[in-house]
Amino acid sequence: MADQPVAGQRSPMFANLHLAQVYGAILGILLVAMGLLGFVSNPVVSDPSAHPIFVSGTVQNLGYLIIGALFIYVAFGLSGNQQALGLLSIGVLIGLFVVGTFLSNTLYGILDNPVNRADQLLHALIAVATLLVGWLTSNMAPASLRRSSQ
Repeated sequence: MADQPVAGQRSPMFANLHLAQVYGAILGILLVAMGLLGFVSNPVVSDPSAHPIFVSGTVQNLGYLIIGALFIYVAFGLSGNQQALGLLSIGVLIGLFVVGTFLSNTLYGILDNPVNRADQLLHALIAVATLLVGWLTSNMAPASLRRSSQ
């Protein structure tokens, strides 16, 4: 069969799980850290009075914590194609958030502080990367793209 590993190669499924798990774990940890960091005044992510790169508030910080926790759950709580589907779902969720913040930078009053262009760019990059990793590690991607390079 085409999906059977050749001697000396890792199986495509193992490579996919590894990519989804590593991506989910790293992004989850970074987003949880970003959510926690947003509660203290700093130049990276904070309320507008600190003039940070990424503007946040309580709602945004809680959002980072929740999305980060979802990424961590996908990385360590799911397996197989469920990890890929979890990443695809999170990517769609973040993508919808990006579209919403382009239409209204306070998400129609839900967010305490308006998101800036740096926030929108970061969110868009995370959404696209998450959708790409989710697709590449799913059963929907062509087998040649899912195959390990080793």
